[in-house]
Amino acid sequence: MCVHYFAPRAEMLQERDKGKISSKKPYPYRDIFPGIRAPIYLAAKEGLELVELLWGYPVSWQKGPVFNTRLESAIKGKKMWKDSFENRRCLIPCLGFYEPHKSQRVPSPHTGKPIKQQYLFDKGGDIFYLAGIYQDKYFSLLTTAPNSHVRSIHDRMPLVVKDQELFLWLGGESEQFLDREEIKLNIRARYPQPLQF
Repeated sequence: MCVHYFAPRAEMLQERDKGKISSKKPYPYRDIFPGIRAPIYLAAKEGLELVELLWGYPVSWQKGPVFNTRLESAIKGKKMWKDSFENRRCLIPCLGFYEPHKSQRVPSPHTGKPIKQQYLFDKGGDIFYLAGIYQDKYFSLLTTAPNSHVRSIHDRMPLVVKDQELFLWLGGESEQFLDREEIKLNIRARYPQPLQF
């Protein structure tokens, strides 16, 4: 379950979208955690519209927001996600995300106590996109079964959308996104810290 990713700053995305930036990197970024506003792309009449929404749907039955949506649950039409999944999809621009190893432990650099080893998944500084859904001013990140690159580390992964699939996702396609085996990411064991590519 993804609870920490890096997003390019909205100003940089706006400049890139206007064709004012030719270089792929470096992109100024922000650490994004649940409850933080982040840049999100929505479908628009002339392509994509960049907005900022809060990560996590507020719910009455728990203290914090629900910030991840299982793709399998959304496809089955689970009540909480049904309307957003069918009518309000988005793309989450990303430079990298962290997942904790399911069993590997390392000493915390702050306390020395054992914590789960964190792994960074990225594309060497290139922007890529995660699938999301939204409602009002909130968004949720989609997760799916891990591919062979992620499986040894974690039992879920964010739903990474290939560049050629962006409008398929926004347009309502679903089943083809269950298989993410072709998604290749750099994987590095490291404690969360400023990105360096």
